[in-house]
Amino acid sequence: MPLSDRPLRSAHGGLPLRELAQLGIDPSRVLDLSTSLSPLAAHPSVLRAIRDSNVHAYPDPTCAAAKAAVARAASVHVSSIVLGHGSVELLWSLVRELAAADEPGKPLLTASPTFSEAEAAARAFGIHALRVTMSEQTGFAVDAERIADAIAWHLPFAVYICQPNNPTGAALPRSLLTDLIASHPRVVFIVDEAFLSLSELHLDAAVRLPPNAVRVRSLTKDHGLAGLRVGYAIAAPELVERIELSRPPWMISAPAQAAIIAAMGALDHVAAVRGELLAHKAALIDELTALGIETVPSKASFFLAKVHSADALRARLLSDYGVLVRSCSSFGLHQHVRLPACLPDARARLVGALAAILEDA
Repeated sequence: MPLSDRPLRSAHGGLPLRELAQLGIDPSRVLDLSTSLSPLAAHPSVLRAIRDSNVHAYPDPTCAAAKAAVARAASVHVSSIVLGHGSVELLWSLVRELAAADEPGKPLLTASPTFSEAEAAARAFGIHALRVTMSEQTGFAVDAERIADAIAWHLPFAVYICQPNNPTGAALPRSLLTDLIASHPRVVFIVDEAFLSLSELHLDAAVRLPPNAVRVRSLTKDHGLAGLRVGYAIAAPELVERIELSRPPWMISAPAQAAIIAAMGALDHVAAVRGELLAHKAALIDELTALGIETVPSKASFFLAKVHSADALRARLLSDYGVLVRSCSSFGLHQHVRLPACLPDARARLVGALAAILEDA
């Protein structure tokens, strides 16, 4: 079983302010393509709700109105909704609570390479973490049979699957995902759908998953609200209750609750953003292909590009052109960078920089 339990170094996108200071680069002049946020503005109603929220009073500790708005939008009972200080906070809470409720010593299983925070949470709580590593030869396609074999062999308390996956953009077809979860009713599947709504698979959000699935979602990508920190999960009511009881009060700020309510009423905006981003992604792939840069098929609004050295390219783009991309070395992919759908001006700047670098090579 090709599993690995080596430590994972946590690394994420975003402006590296200390590095920029060392390089003497003004952060305001950097084109940041290291994250997969929507480059389009949030709906005006969401921004207005944040601005008009009451930050003088304590926020509702039960998040009743925000939970109700999410439940209506997701067509689930409100008892199945738990809000989080970003989806990452929910991943940490889920790993902790699920491990505590099962037999000691059981591991967390992840389909890798993938977003690091579920595994980071496991290690922080002293929980063993194992990976089923997907192959570059198959475009990092998620292999349900290998995951099923790993479950049978290692008996994990939970399986983490990012759908579509970060950073590869790969995803299990909805029927295979549903069958995999249903075939292992004693294992909880943490299905990270942070990138689902802006992907080619967005209709899967309405598909019912078996009761042993927990779906984790984020407003960060849809509305470009990374700084607000807000996400939610759809889970069994008893798990929701355990998470709520394990956290301090007032986890979700008044601006975050207001943003959730407004965002749930702006789903048409998300659909428009999705259409635009997927078109921009296709345009960028075409231009990179014309430069001779190989890309990996992706269902998400981002994709992998194969290069000689991910870290070297990242450093060159940043120091010489003020363009920041996401090296995937922290995922174990030393020859891949992750690139997001970007608007025409940003695309022209990125492609121009890459063309210049290739010409110098």
